[in-house]
Amino acid sequence: MKQILKGIFFFICAIPLLCKIPYFVFIWKSSPMEADEFYIYAFLPLIALINYLCSKKINSDTNSTESSSCLGATSLAALFGIWAVSLYLQINLITIAIGIVIFGWGINVVYSRRAFMAQIPLLAVMIISTPSVSHWVDYYYGVSSLYNFNLFYFKILIIIFLLVAWNVYSLWAKHYPKIESLVFLLMAALCYIFVGIMQKSSNTMSEALLLRDDATICNSWICENMENSNSDKYIFAKSKAIKRKIFYNNKYTIGALIVEVGNIHDIHPTSVCMKSAGFPILEQKTIYPKIGDKIYQIELVRASRTNSNVISPDDLVLFSWFSSPSNSTSDFLTFRLKSRSSGDWKYYRLQLNANESELDSTRIIETFMRDLSI
Repeated sequence: MKQILKGIFFFICAIPLLCKIPYFVFIWKSSPMEADEFYIYAFLPLIALINYLCSKKINSDTNSTESSSCLGATSLAALFGIWAVSLYLQINLITIAIGIVIFGWGINVVYSRRAFMAQIPLLAVMIISTPSVSHWVDYYYGVSSLYNFNLFYFKILIIIFLLVAWNVYSLWAKHYPKIESLVFLLMAALCYIFVGIMQKSSNTMSEALLLRDDATICNSWICENMENSNSDKYIFAKSKAIKRKIFYNNKYTIGALIVEVGNIHDIHPTSVCMKSAGFPILEQKTIYPKIGDKIYQIELVRASRTNSNVISPDDLVLFSWFSSPSNSTSDFLTFRLKSRSSGDWKYYRLQLNANESELDSTRIIETFMRDLSI
């Protein structure tokens, strides 16, 4: 009877992960950037087996669950509370990460501290391979663009290092590292990530930057409506409105995507969208165009159409930002935080010919926005 209850309790601890399986499958099928990470999850049973076999050779005084069962159950209850909040807020990455922690802590409560410590590498691998981790690491730290490598192979190297280092050290020392040390390292890592995100997201608000999109002629620009693609309707399914337009004059042509935000989970950074669609990112940065006496913040992204790492005239050059009637920003996190407290946000993405130099592209966009801004 006791074993049955343990099994039921452990299944309950796995529910937060199990309920996200459809999301995992959707990401693996739709995102080229993270499709390969399915293979990492396919090898999780092997990683768990290696950890288990190594644990048999490690002496440990943390086999019993009796001394910590009350604390463990209390911790689980708190984790389930945090998971429920993240599920309500629809923050997929945090929901999955907390689900993995609940699954791991369930091992500690149901089986033993030793079993939990043995599977630390497994839990780390699951978090590293969580859908969207690649996107956000690259968005905030520019890892693949900076060092010019595929994040999937980098993850494989990290996984091998974690698996070997953890088990070799534990076999050599005849015990696992203290859990207090792990908590300290985790807190330090979270602080580092938080500081990095805050640095990128600080001072990112400008005054509203809304464009006239309901006129056929505005100053020297002629506007033509385009039909929304099936992809637009699918990606922005819960948005209030989707507008595809072409603006042109006697010199330049600019394509525009304007989305009236409904569900904020339909909206992602331009660089993330391009990577998910399989376009390598050659350049990504924030530019500061000046319109009159006001300075705005816009994200510039150059993506390759030819899967090449060399800039060419065939590249996609995109300018994007988010704006409400009172504020605008190019930073996605700032948009997410602000849009929760105020509605009526729009997402703008402009596409320019890639054969223009960066200076000319910025100048053209400044002129365009000066002519069409409200």
